[in-house]
Amino acid sequence: MTEFVAFRVTGITGGRAVGGYLIRFSMQADIASLPRVKQIRFSDPYAKISIGPHFTFVAIARSDSPQQYEANDTAYERTLTFDMALSKEQLEGLERHRNGKDMQLTMDIYGNLFDGYNWNFGYDRINPVTIDRGAWTKALEETGYGSSLVFELPLKHASLGDVQAMDAALTKAREHLYDGNYREVVADCRVAMEWSP
Repeated sequence: MTEFVAFRVTGITGGRAVGGYLIRFSMQADIASLPRVKQIRFSDPYAKISIGPHFTFVAIARSDSPQQYEANDTAYERTLTFDMALSKEQLEGLERHRNGKDMQLTMDIYGNLFDGYNWNFGYDRINPVTIDRGAWTKALEETGYGSSLVFELPLKHASLGDVQAMDAALTKAREHLYDGNYREVVADCRVAMEWSP
């Protein structure tokens, strides 16, 4: 399908989903110039997301609205969004794979391709999709990932300064958790506990 339409990831955001988390890929479709007489069309794209050298399946990402691209005498671009819903276990698996580095994914895009005579499956692969660590952790924060962790510290006689110091240490621990720096998470949690009376 690369001779007609090619996809690329332009950004990533996070969102909340019932019972899980939502990763939203902002995409651009680049449609090549082809004579209109061919009546080539590509519609209903979705993406199979995988990780690693063996293309371990993660989830399916679907377009947020119906999409159809038609051959035209001039090249053009379209933007779209793919939404990928993940369970806590899937997101934790992705975090283990990422291991504090940039996220590396493979996106296999499928859809219906009309070649002027018949309908067939269209296909395009984006490999690798590299999402830098900062953008990935920001998207994780937008999903609410990690906010369900419960931190319980005794605050019976804590002063305002102690509470602020504990909060700062726990905030830092959460940032380390997103970055995959697990030893630092434990260290900052210990600092928070030491501030408690």
